[in-house]
Parts: sequence; C-alpha cells; structure tokens
Amino acid sequence: MNDTTNSKKMNVTTIPAAAPAAVDLISELDDDVLLHILGFLPSARDVARATVLSRRWRHLFGIAPRLRFDVGPGSFAEGGDEDEEEHGARCHDAARRLIAGVDACLAADVDVDVLEIFLVYTDKSKHGLYKRVAVGKRFYFHDHRHEADVTPSLVGSWLRFAERHVKGSFVLELPLNAAAAAKLDREEAAAAEEEDQADLL
Repeated sequence: MNDTTNSKKMNVTTIPAAAPAAVDLISELDDDVLLHILGFLPSARDVARATVLSRRWRHLFGIAPRLRFDVGPGSFAEGGDEDEEEHGARCHDAARRLIAGVDACLAADVDVDVLEIFLVYTDKSKHGLYKRVAVGKRFYFHDHRHEADVTPSLVGSWLRFAERHVKGSFVLELPLNAAAAAKLDREEAAAAEEEDQADLL
C-alpha cells in the first residue's frame, strides 16, 4: 500500500515566498544627513550625478556643503586614435563647461562649508614623463588652453562668493597665462635685485 500511495503522489515543487519589495530607506533620511553624505563625494560632478537618482534629492545639489570642481588630468592618451590637437580641443571644451558649471552653481548664492576650484591640469603620471610647457619661468606638464577663459572679472566673482558664502576652506588654483607669468617673473627679478642692492649696502 505504501508503494502505490507513493507512486500516486504528485511531484510538487515549492515556490519560494515573494521577496519583500525593496524599501528606499535613504530617501527617508533628513536633508541634513543626506547633505552630510553628499559632502564625502569627491567632486561637484559626482554630487550632481547622485542627486539625479531621486526627485526628492534634486534640490540638494544647489545646497551641498562641499563643492569641488576639478579639470582633472590633462594627459594625452598614448596609442589612441585621437591626435594631440583634437585632444586639446576636447580638454578645452570640457574646461569651458566646468567654468560654466562653477558659475551656474555659485549663482544659487547658497552658503557652503568648502569650495575648491582646480583649473590646473594634474599629471596622471607619477614619473613626469610628459613634455613640460613653459610659462615664463614656471612649467606645467600640460598646455592650458582655457587660461584665456579665466578672466579677472570671473575670478573676482568667485572671490566675492567665497568671501560671502564659504564658511570653511576655499581653494582656487588657476593656470598662469603667459602675460601674467612674464609680469610675475619681472616682479620677482626686481625684488631679487632690490635684495641684492640692500645686501651690498
């Protein structure tokens, strides 16, 4: 009897219980906590990317406590299909967009804890094997084609914003243009000459 009962039993597969629906706990956090978390992101671009993930977060980009704008490395990709001129034009375009992004973000007139604006290309290589571009007596590893886009009035508006709205640290790193570098070289040479004259007396 046992054998017939077993043979008549149907093979039933068990269906696992439905997984609970994903719960968005992050969106339930207070804006201050979300802003604190966004403050750990390395750049304003990353903050902007994070804030588009949820409609509730979109207003947070304009009030993020830390804003870091950086043109990044200016190295020329070796072995690529892009020639140096095309690469330079693409980097210049990206730098112009970054400058416009800085202006748009600062136009919100909101207080921030930290503001960092880096418009000098960094060197990806730790060995410094790239050609060095002379600007006066100073050298950069990369040609800064956007130096003319960084006007005194633009820098002045950033400095005024920092004076009024930055509660903590403010860093502004700008490329020297050839005229400014030459003027700085002349001033340093004149100061050194005055020092030498004073030592002779």
